[in-house]
Amino acid sequence: MAAIGGAPGGANTTFCVSDYGWSNGWFATGFPGDYPANTSSNLLGDNAQAVSYTLGGTTYTSWITPQADGKHTGTDFTVVTPVTKVNNDQATSVVTDGRVDITITSTVINNNIQQIFTITNETTQTLTNINFFDYFNYFPYGANNPNSGTLTYQTVPTLENTSVMGLWASGTWGTAGYIRDGGVCGGIGTSGCTTPNGHQIGTPGAVYQGVSLGGLSGGTSASNDAAGALSWDASNLSLGKGASQAFTIELVPEPETIAMLLIGLAGIYLGRRKF
Repeated sequence: MAAIGGAPGGANTTFCVSDYGWSNGWFATGFPGDYPANTSSNLLGDNAQAVSYTLGGTTYTSWITPQADGKHTGTDFTVVTPVTKVNNDQATSVVTDGRVDITITSTVINNNIQQIFTITNETTQTLTNINFFDYFNYFPYGANNPNSGTLTYQTVPTLENTSVMGLWASGTWGTAGYIRDGGVCGGIGTSGCTTPNGHQIGTPGAVYQGVSLGGLSGGTSASNDAAGALSWDASNLSLGKGASQAFTIELVPEPETIAMLLIGLAGIYLGRRKF
């Protein structure tokens, strides 16, 4: 299994990205691999993206991922270019729904992960609006203890050394079973994280529904098992054939935690795992 950034095993935090290129799952220990080889790993949660866009007056909404968190299945997107290693810290892939292509660039920065999703209009119609969603489900005590910890909508650290509103899952340092905190932020463009246009915290099913319907309903805090989502709306666009709009997602763990992160470049599909 080829990899970029970090170490392939041991007592590290490992993060995987599938052939689709979408962000996938965290593991507290052990080499991830395909299910069932990862049954001894302590799964911390997963992460997925969805997009809603208006093209030629018609709005299309789809998850970019085939499956995440066992809550949704299916996507309009298929792989054009599987995840390809660029260098030791970066990989790219391309997916398409036949109307737009999405180039996904995953980069390890200071042992954290930044992903840039560049959405390109491949039709002769005009693309006028894009609403980009990030779904976040994370367990500070591992998936074997899903009810421990808290998910909040609050300011989180960014890879640009700033703070911005995002999602943060936390536990109590030193308590039994605690592994580490983790969070996510994002923004329009490639320059880093900005305040989202919408957010939601609730049960995984409720958040999934909010993303699928293209609108998020708020909330500030929930005890795990909880999921969250953020959204950014790039409106008043006029993107013709070949024009594009980018969105950034940053997956940022607790700064004090010594954690190596890895991006796996083999086909690691969440649908082949047991959560």
